[in-house]
Amino acid sequence: MQTAAPDAIFCRSTNGVQALVWNFTSLHQDKPDKNYFTQDLPAGKYQYKVFGVGYRLYDVYADYLDLGSPLYLSPAQLEQLKNKSDGHSALNQVVQIGPGGNFEWHLLMRENDVFLVSLSQVSGN
Repeated sequence: MQTAAPDAIFCRSTNGVQALVWNFTSLHQDKPDKNYFTQDLPAGKYQYKVFGVGYRLYDVYADYLDLGSPLYLSPAQLEQLKNKSDGHSALNQVVQIGPGGNFEWHLLMRENDVFLVSLSQVSGN
C-alpha cells in the first residue's frame, strides 16, 4: 500500500490493514498530531487496535522512576510494572467501513512515539 507520510509503513493482508507509524524528533516538534488514511477496504466491520510505546506509554522505566527507583522491587511493585507493560492495546474497538472503503484515524503523536495500528475484518460480515 502507498502512503504520502514519510513516517509510516502500511501493509495489507487478506482480512485487513496494518500500519506502523512513528514520530522521530530529536529536539523540536511543531506538529504533534497526525492524520492517517487508508482506502480500498472491503465494506464491513473491522477490529481497530492501536498499540504504542513512548514517553509514559508502556514506559516501564518512567514507572520505575515513579516508584522512587528502588534497589529491589517488592512483589507488588513488580506486579504493578508487569501490568502496565503487558502489551495490551491502547485502543480496541469495532469500526464500520462503508461502501467507499475509506477509513481515517487521528493519533496524538509526541516526540519519539511509535504506534502499530491494525484493522482486521471481523468474520461474519
